[in-house]
Amino acid sequence: MPSKTQAENSWAERVAGLKYVKGFIPYYWDYKQGRLLLEVSNLDQEFLYLRALATGVGSVDVRTLDRGTIGGSALVTFRHVGPKVLLVQKNLAFRSTTDNPDLAQSVQESFAESVLGAFTIEAEKAGRFLVDATNFFLRDAADVATSIRAADLGSFEVDEQRSAFHMPHTKAFPRNTEIEVLLTLAGENISDKLGSLLPDGRTLSVHQHHSFVALPEEGYQPRKLDPRVGFGPMSFKDFGVNFSENTEIQWIRRWRLEKKDPNKPVSEPIQPIVYYLDRGIPEPIRSAMREGALWWNVAFEQAGFKNALQVRDFPEGIDPMDVRYSVIQWVHRVERGWSIGAHYSDPRTGEIICGKPRMDSHRVRTVHNYWAATMPPGDLDTCELGADPIAELALTLGTIKDEESLMLQRQALLTAHEVGHTLGFPHNFSASLYDRGSVMEYVTPRIKIGTDGAIDFSDAYQNGLGSWDILAVRFAYSPAPAETEDAHLKAITKEGLRKGILFLPDSDPRWNPYDDGADPVSWLQETLSTRRALLQQYGPHLLRKDQPVSDLDHYLSVIYYFHRFAIEAVAKHIGGMEHTNALYGDGQVPTKIIDFSRQRKALALLLDCLEPGNLDIPEEVLKHLPPPPFGSQKNFDASPTRAGYAFDQLSAARALAGLVLDNSLEREKLARIVAFAARQPDPLTLGEVLDTVRARTWEQPADSQPRHAALRRVVQRAFLDRLLSLATDIQVTPEVKSWLHAELTHLQSGIDQDQGMGEEERVHRIKARHDIAHFLERPVDWTLQNTSPAPPPGAPV
Repeated sequence: MPSKTQAENSWAERVAGLKYVKGFIPYYWDYKQGRLLLEVSNLDQEFLYLRALATGVGSVDVRTLDRGTIGGSALVTFRHVGPKVLLVQKNLAFRSTTDNPDLAQSVQESFAESVLGAFTIEAEKAGRFLVDATNFFLRDAADVATSIRAADLGSFEVDEQRSAFHMPHTKAFPRNTEIEVLLTLAGENISDKLGSLLPDGRTLSVHQHHSFVALPEEGYQPRKLDPRVGFGPMSFKDFGVNFSENTEIQWIRRWRLEKKDPNKPVSEPIQPIVYYLDRGIPEPIRSAMREGALWWNVAFEQAGFKNALQVRDFPEGIDPMDVRYSVIQWVHRVERGWSIGAHYSDPRTGEIICGKPRMDSHRVRTVHNYWAATMPPGDLDTCELGADPIAELALTLGTIKDEESLMLQRQALLTAHEVGHTLGFPHNFSASLYDRGSVMEYVTPRIKIGTDGAIDFSDAYQNGLGSWDILAVRFAYSPAPAETEDAHLKAITKEGLRKGILFLPDSDPRWNPYDDGADPVSWLQETLSTRRALLQQYGPHLLRKDQPVSDLDHYLSVIYYFHRFAIEAVAKHIGGMEHTNALYGDGQVPTKIIDFSRQRKALALLLDCLEPGNLDIPEEVLKHLPPPPFGSQKNFDASPTRAGYAFDQLSAARALAGLVLDNSLEREKLARIVAFAARQPDPLTLGEVLDTVRARTWEQPADSQPRHAALRRVVQRAFLDRLLSLATDIQVTPEVKSWLHAELTHLQSGIDQDQGMGEEERVHRIKARHDIAHFLERPVDWTLQNTSPAPPPGAPV
């Protein structure tokens, strides 16, 4: 064993000439060798290890490849074992919260832990270990290669020779050490989608970020989840609870917020929640985002806090991945994608320690698409803000009078939504039941048509929090002494139930993104009417001077599929059962089958969407849909086509028909229809559903217009393909398969007659008869060729 003097000499020799950086976990930078050495002490002391992707790939297909994507929070310790120091992640999914250390030890030993890294000791002195952590940091910690492979975009491996530490963002502070690397991955079998985003088409170099962070100070009190209010919980199994209690423990995720003056009803917080705006966000979008984030202070005041949330400009020269800063990031992708409200939290307690929401820069362009698809260019197609747009923003928000004010209102709302996630709040897609009850909904613009045919955007988006947002903030953040907290929270929950401020399970048919109103059937009726008016007004007059005429294809998707979210919401009524997060004794109705008359009305309305008149695109519009100009690509939002360069109205109709039928005749829905029919009188049976669809598709009088006859055939084929798809699905229940077999037999006999029909109709029916006969004779040999293309991406809007 080396003497103390030998050990100190060994340490001194190894670090000679290296740059030493003092901090939470100190490190040495070996510039010549490009290696980073950690100085490890305080073995077995717990701290947090965080991972992030500091720079992105720009892909719209993989959400985890954005600039600023963060991973989870791991509770780790350094452990000395012989010639190595291990970095070990504790398993917090299984615990014992009692004071019995032997029980806690037994739980710990019953489940695996994870060794994240093993470092060879290069020198040692006075209880400190010098370890080379280069290989640990120069690995794909953000799982970029795994994400790419899962999306079937290619196969990548780390190339260490082309990877290095990024020292400008490698720093140490008293409570955190930040390490960043430039990581290069070499790929093969790369898809065009990804290859087109890479400079050389095959090499992907990104910055990955690592943070070692001290645990939050003691004093935070976890708060239990109540499913009737709703939160994104942290969960674990507690083996220390009484045998009669549920071992599944759920705590909400929230920031630590404490009053400066606990005696005041409303007080400034000791430490406010501070967000910084990405320096790349342009004005006036920047000011709209600031305003939207600050909406939450209305709710915090009702929870007892003044100026609880603050929004500041990000200082120059600060690393946005530094865990000390919560940053609202401005993220770009090749096409529109999701904004994501991510945060780091303490995995022991659920205390949020840092927010890193990512705001998609394309969202403003998505809003533009709605405007451009409906409003001709003119004096009001640009914002009329004065010389100081920031000063006039307060007048603009909430007063939608032109395209830019529409965009700013949407951006404020989106920011409130994503910041809401980083405050601990989940989506609430049931908030439309109480009219814009939450910014945590996904919203679609509320577009009205006046009696004079004028298009009205004035009430397109809400301008502030909803009632559920305020209730949720009060539940999460209002202070209460430990001895009365349970009663305090129950009172808030009961108030919400009494006022109808519901948070429903995501399987409930009333849980719908992008819906508007408590009654989806009425909403679809209204949306169909609005769509019809918008489609009648659509045409080349909407284009700006010198704009490519082919852009009409791009904007057409907004109008043609305008009712897509209403279709999805109404389809949930068929075979639907309302259900709540009921707790025994709270007065809620646990389950309620949707009234069968209402289900029939929903089915009839969905089938109205398949009528040729509702699928048709005016000829005057079709004449103005050329392919993109030379050197341009077809737009991301363009309608599907299987006719090469020509716009294919039949493919567009086929996509819409598939949207209606796939949602209306979904596998589990059909099983529910059969099950519910056996429970109540005058039920909606599966036979009635299939007969109704057949009657509205295959058994209608011949259409006099050839264009409508062609659309009718599209719908007929889509229905047949849906039947065949379900009939060959091994997960469809036997009862449903019996009905499907009977329906196919009935349909086969009904289309045998084709005398007196035109050539198009005759060959259409011959093919249908052939496919049904083939399936009925040899179902095991049947392979369905899907004829319905996917519609353009709807979400996010």
